[in-house]
Amino acid sequence: MIEHIILFGISTLFWSNLFYSFKQNYNVNNYTDYKLLRNKFSSTHAHGSIITCSFGFINKFKLLPIFWSFGYFSYDLYLCLKKLFNKDIKEYKNITFAYVIHHLFSIIAIYFMSYKIYKDIIIKTLLIAELSNLPSYYIYNYIGNNNENSIECKKIKLIQLILYPFIRIIIIGYIIYKNINIIPKILFPGVFLIYSMGLIWSFKLCNKYFKK
Repeated sequence: MIEHIILFGISTLFWSNLFYSFKQNYNVNNYTDYKLLRNKFSSTHAHGSIITCSFGFINKFKLLPIFWSFGYFSYDLYLCLKKLFNKDIKEYKNITFAYVIHHLFSIIAIYFMSYKIYKDIIIKTLLIAELSNLPSYYIYNYIGNNNENSIECKKIKLIQLILYPFIRIIIIGYIIYKNINIIPKILFPGVFLIYSMGLIWSFKLCNKYFKK
């Protein structure tokens, strides 16, 4: 337990300093700039998660994905709570609240990652979940820089339309079904929430794409 607390603290310190570094080297003049900064911050975690989780299957690197994600979710949780209680920001309060719950359960899941019985399933799920998120970071960056109608952005949107629902609904649904008996009961509400978010977002992606 003590080693988890130490790892949690070091990881959170790493991510808080990384966010500060991004902020210092990124021109944040308005709220749109800030959202692009948050997008870059989350994108860094997603790309790194794919790498660290890949190494995490090797026993001597088992703490690597825990270190990488512990601090990210805790610091991003802090940023979400700041936004949630900021009276000047009116938009997307419900989505932000959902992310708060998502991050809380993610932190608990990462804690369970250190136990052998849960290690592979959680690493596997985190890896493919972050893989499904990758296109959205590039798309958001294109939108934020007014390049949504570019050919590159349209290609990535198509990749996202195929990749995200396939992973979030089919693959993760299969993982949950096959491992339902070993998933810690404390994570059941989080599993339901995150899978529901995947379903809702998949529906929105399809609806938005085919409406054009």
